[in-house]
Amino acid sequence: IFSCEAKQSWPEPNPTLLASGLVEVLGVTAIDGTVFFAGYGQGVWQVPAAGGAVQEVGNLSVTGLGLEPKKVAADASHVYFTSFNRGAVGRLSRATGELEVISTGHSGLHDVLVDEDAVYFYASYDETIVRSEKSAGAEAVVLSAALGQPHGIVMDDDNLYVTSGSSEVTGRVTRIDK
Repeated sequence: IFSCEAKQSWPEPNPTLLASGLVEVLGVTAIDGTVFFAGYGQGVWQVPAAGGAVQEVGNLSVTGLGLEPKKVAADASHVYFTSFNRGAVGRLSRATGELEVISTGHSGLHDVLVDEDAVYFYASYDETIVRSEKSAGAEAVVLSAALGQPHGIVMDDDNLYVTSGSSEVTGRVTRIDK
């Protein structure tokens, strides 16, 4: 239990601060000993999970596209992100930082997941769960609609699991085939 003392104290073991000083860090994922995170309206960074120097994967503010990364996912070669304000899903090469926009035209993008074949994301304002191939310009396929506002999404080898609800739709957990 945390106390409300004037000084900051952490229960044992103490957490390790990996990065600070960024505005509104919203998305984080880890793979292969590296932690990737997004600073809304700024870019995507990486830091070794054991600690070390923070490095920029890609600065999206210089692209002129207005992409503001919100949530991130990663595979062996790319970091994927949703841009809430532009309704786009993009990816940055882990090696070069090169940007590709994968899918556009969505409303209120939040979480993003990735597996060997595809990228999955939810558009909260559209109330849809969407699947897209990983390549730029791939066709996006709506896997499920009218869920109420999706709030969280996870996956296993065969399915996506979504929590959703709104003032009009009772909260629920839904399984969706990939």
